[in-house]
Amino acid sequence: MSIFHLISRQGFDAQGDSEFILDDANLASGFIHCCTAEQLPGVIERYFPGDNSNLLVIELNPEALTEELKWEPATDSDGLFPHIFGPINRSAIVAVRPYGSKSG
Repeated sequence: MSIFHLISRQGFDAQGDSEFILDDANLASGFIHCCTAEQLPGVIERYFPGDNSNLLVIELNPEALTEELKWEPATDSDGLFPHIFGPINRSAIVAVRPYGSKSG
């Protein structure tokens, strides 16, 4: 089962050729926020309202992550959400798509 991380196109492009993706918007919470395919519409609605033409959906293989993955409750939603406690290694990336395209 894949998990998904949302990031702006500028945020993703700023990573350059780095082996890891570290989304600065997530640094304050100490982990990188992710969600399942089922949770994605609610996450978009809550945290990315309006124009999402600049939003990318990064599909991840959780088994390929090199950092710790924990499933934790969100403060403003039911269910458990996947949180990555460190940068995302590029080898765990399955696909990067603009939001609204296939699977995103």
